Order: sequence, then structure tokens, then C-alpha cells
Amino acid sequence: MSEHTRELTPTPRGPVCCVHVQGAAAYRVGYPPTSWEWTPWVYATDGRFTGRWDDPAGVWRTQYVGATRLACCLEVLAYARTSDELSAALDEIVDNDGGEWPTIAPGRVPRSWMAARVTRDPVRLPAR
Repeated sequence: MSEHTRELTPTPRGPVCCVHVQGAAAYRVGYPPTSWEWTPWVYATDGRFTGRWDDPAGVWRTQYVGATRLACCLEVLAYARTSDELSAALDEIVDNDGGEWPTIAPGRVPRSWMAARVTRDPVRLPAR
């Protein structure tokens, strides 16, 4: 098992506590200009973000990272996972708006979702 070390890393937006795992790669889905920028506050609601690991009180923030791009996408898109109960309830709705208000099927995300986001080559932690 790799040795983990923790340290505060200074960033332009304040210090970040980092856990280092020797030789590990870390990916992130984020916003331009780099995937490692903090999510812009414009995407917050009432000073809070909606990620499942974000602070409900809005005091601290989280950056989601993963060992693969797929892991990052699965975490960021967790909100779009299908719910059998919700899907059954939606199936009972009679759609009589003539297609005026089109929706996307549960569990699907439009391709445009990725247009505002970026992933870059992973950050590789050097052996110490």
C-alpha cells in the first residue's frame, strides 16, 4: 500500500489540504480555463453547491477527483442517475402539451452538458 502524506498547498484562491499518494494520477471534470479551477460561484444556489459531498452550510468546498476520467464523470453526474420510483411516477403523467415542453429521458444528460466543462491530462504525483 502506498504511503499517504497530507499538506496544505497554497493556491491563488487560498490553501488546499492535499493528500499525496506516490505515483497516483488524479483527474477532474471542471470549468475552463483549467479543470483544476474551483467551480465558479455562479453555479451555486444560495451560496451552496449541490454535490453530494459538498457542505450543506456552504462553509467549505469540495473538488471531486478520480483515478480515471470515467470515475470523475460518474461522480459529477450522480444526480442524473435513474430512480425506479421516479421513473414510474413520470410514466403516469399524461403528456398533452403537444411537445411544446420537451424533456430528456431520466438517466440521460444532453451532450451540451459537457460543452461548458473540461478535463485535462491528469496530475501525476511524483514519488517522494
